[in-house]
Amino acid sequence: RREPVGRCLILPGGGRAQYQLYAPCMTRAWGYHRQGSCQAGFSATLTKSGTQLYVGAVGSWYWQGQVFQQNLLNRQDLSSTLEGPPSHDMTYLGYSAASGYLGGKRSTSPGEYPPTGEGAPGEDIVVGRPRGGDLRGQIQIFDESLTLLGNITGDQLGSYFGYSVAVADLNGDGLDDLIVGAPWYTGRDSSYDKSDGDNKGDEGN
Repeated sequence: RREPVGRCLILPGGGRAQYQLYAPCMTRAWGYHRQGSCQAGFSATLTKSGTQLYVGAVGSWYWQGQVFQQNLLNRQDLSSTLEGPPSHDMTYLGYSAASGYLGGKRSTSPGEYPPTGEGAPGEDIVVGRPRGGDLRGQIQIFDESLTLLGNITGDQLGSYFGYSVAVADLNGDGLDDLIVGAPWYTGRDSSYDKSDGDNKGDEGN
């Protein structure tokens, strides 16, 4: 079958021509009602340690979308988000992706960055879902194992909130903040400070 399942090429540094092929939707789950149109690689992000790859696949399950996690040092360490209810059809989870330290806590493993230790901060994975939240747009925040930590939903119908996402420490507190694009809201962009419990952001027009 010829279907737009998508794939990613993982190229090492140093000018070497060798690469790894990552194609999580090349399975028997064919058809657009499953993973036949998943378009893996629509978005992708690496953790700062360089060991964890996250790939967005907007077309899985009637374009609900899906996110895949792959440990690049251990091919057996992988996971993905699951199919949701029919109300999630056409919401495009995985349209954008970024990772950073947003304040989550976890135990780290030897060799990972930051230094190991109980309660060391783990990276959070931010994924755009621009047709979620009843078409207001949404981003979902996961931990490194793709456990859902929370959602932030846009406030205007059709704004495509979550079309793009980025993380950066905007206020110098040592934690990354979120920058979320919503291109159909008259050029609006928003940043979110994770330390602010009500998820209220700064807006620019």
